[in-house]
Amino acid sequence: MQRPAAIALLLILPLGLFTGGSFVSDDWFVLQRDAHITPADWPTVFSSLFSGWYRPLFDLVIHVLWRLFGLTAWPYQWLCLVGLAGCAILVGRLCTQLLGTSTAAWQGTFVFSSLAVHAETTFWLAAFNEVLAGFFILAAACIFLDYLTKLSRLRIALIAVASLAAIMSKETGLAVLPVLAACSLPHLVKHRSRGLGAVFAGLAAPLAILSVYVPWRLAAGLPGYAGATHDAGGLLKNLVYYFLMLFVGFPASMHTFGHDSSPWLRLVTIAAVTTCFLVLAVLALLAIRAAKISLADLEATHRALTALLVGVLWSIAGLAATLPIVAERTAFIASAGAAVAVVALWRLAAGPGTAQLTPRLPHAHALLAVFCLAQFVSLGARGLSWHIARHVSATTMARLETSMHGVAPGALVCVVGLPDQYENAYLFQNAFPAAAEVLGWPQRVIGVTKAAFENGSTPECASAARMIGADELSR
Repeated sequence: MQRPAAIALLLILPLGLFTGGSFVSDDWFVLQRDAHITPADWPTVFSSLFSGWYRPLFDLVIHVLWRLFGLTAWPYQWLCLVGLAGCAILVGRLCTQLLGTSTAAWQGTFVFSSLAVHAETTFWLAAFNEVLAGFFILAAACIFLDYLTKLSRLRIALIAVASLAAIMSKETGLAVLPVLAACSLPHLVKHRSRGLGAVFAGLAAPLAILSVYVPWRLAAGLPGYAGATHDAGGLLKNLVYYFLMLFVGFPASMHTFGHDSSPWLRLVTIAAVTTCFLVLAVLALLAIRAAKISLADLEATHRALTALLVGVLWSIAGLAATLPIVAERTAFIASAGAAVAVVALWRLAAGPGTAQLTPRLPHAHALLAVFCLAQFVSLGARGLSWHIARHVSATTMARLETSMHGVAPGALVCVVGLPDQYENAYLFQNAFPAAAEVLGWPQRVIGVTKAAFENGSTPECASAARMIGADELSR
């Protein structure tokens, strides 16, 4: 456990350089929703939809942070980094359980911590609910695998608690049941029908929780997403793109790459895309070598193959609820399965039966390091975009507050032409009017993003007491 923890710590510390600035986009809505929850509100928050969502654990975490730190943004950002590190340590534990060797722990932690698909969940507070749900799903999976080796009622109870916590973090926690089912594969392969009883007993609690939660959530109504697809062709296309994001590091939005505001940022983001092809080359080489499976150690080879299959099934299960849309944050739960699959593939290529780590693939460790470094460079490049976006947000908000001096309380102020993205980081989409309320501005402020302004959509602006353009804020 010490080595994975040290690796996770070493990898998140450089990412801490990208903290600071202010909140962006949906962060403001999250703060508006959770900052002023009263003790009398908590029974409602935990028992029913709150502001259209059921995420009470996430609401509780944000509320506590607000009470402690208020508008100081960096503690919220460091919480995202600590959450990523915690998940990485559990992925290392999962790899050890599936592959039967302690060396798999640091490999799993190393791979998971460096995945580029974690950009949104690492640098965006509004996406921390995915990290929270992923942490509890990983905890449930580790407990479930321990339970299958040594049956225990206590472990069944802990599986139930972790499953419930995942669902109370975000709706994507629904993936806990199919993920645990995927984790039962090694046990079923080993014991066949004799292992079904233990598997069903371990899955009973999550199944019972979902049998109550799913009908209730469907009756309450699910949120709609712009651009969601439900036809078979569209879902298959999304699945392929998700796998490119998970395993290769492709960004969810390619159209903004190469169009950045400075030559330095343009170079960094193009380099981040280039690393995707390097990662793809490494994976291809590992796959080719893994196809020549050694029979020198049948048990280790069998475990690696099973772990590879578990990783792929986990990835698919983690995407099941979010497949109609493509977003980096919704791939977080699936990314744990991707990390397991990469480690299993590496062990097949390098020689899974070598406890002393004498791989049959030349420079196998170097290949794993190249894979992680390339992914981490891409993650860091996107972290730079989020870092700049948060500072742009802080500057813009300060100038906006100055621009509203003299505007009567309660008056409508329309801010037009706000940027929607800064390279690959959200800025002001969905920020208003929540941001104005969180900041305590007495005016009613409506923000119109640049894309909406160019399309001629300026709701209520015709009757605004003051209209502020993006050019005024940039001076």
